[in-house]
Amino acid sequence: MRFSPVKSATRVLDLLELLATHPAALRIKDIAAELDIPQSSASMLVATVEHRGYLERDADRYRITRELSESGWVAGKRGVMLRAARPHMQKLTEITGESCFLGVLTRTHMLQCVEKVVSQSSLRYDADLRAPRAAYATTNGLALLAALPADEFERFLGNVNLDAITPHTITSKPKLRAEIEKVRREGFSELRDTHVVGAWGLARAIHDATGVAVASLCVIAPSDRFKQKAKLVHEALHQVCRDIEQSLQPPGG
Repeated sequence: MRFSPVKSATRVLDLLELLATHPAALRIKDIAAELDIPQSSASMLVATVEHRGYLERDADRYRITRELSESGWVAGKRGVMLRAARPHMQKLTEITGESCFLGVLTRTHMLQCVEKVVSQSSLRYDADLRAPRAAYATTNGLALLAALPADEFERFLGNVNLDAITPHTITSKPKLRAEIEKVRREGFSELRDTHVVGAWGLARAIHDATGVAVASLCVIAPSDRFKQKAKLVHEALHQVCRDIEQSLQPPGG
């Protein structure tokens, strides 16, 4: 019997998975953009799920109810990925002594960090998970942009405004294309001072069992300290990303 998913059920699950793995409550317009549906449809969908007790409202924003979120409930592919990544991220920070961040691309090609493990050093890099970031200015973002199909990346490049976040941000589309080609060749992205002056980061994409990039993982540190341990960071990040990918393999895969 051929499987045919029920569209309405799929939308409900997409909504729950989005909110369960998003660090901040979302507005209706944000939900509509993420799920690629009209705002009117998003409003009715949210109202229905809220009425059944799965969501709670904070002013004009919605989140998974506290009872579910505090129990650590996360389902779907992203939930599986988060559960697989967390212990390996802890290991990565222990090895390198630096902060690491797990990121995904939103439907609008912004970088959304969904998990972090922060260095215990008194001088360390940290960032709020709630705010999406310009993918072109971050190592996680570049790793994921490089993993996009070529036609999708070209559409992104044609529509994006490359605003300068720091004096070192890539603001030229030819330069960004060249950087993406470099990431594709080398298998990692590396940036310094492009999103925060004084920070240096390295990132790799994480692929599922089918070879699709489902997330990226980066290590970020104060620039002077990163320079001293660059070889260690490269080796540890490469191994941890492979370990996470192995965790995402189906049993017997």
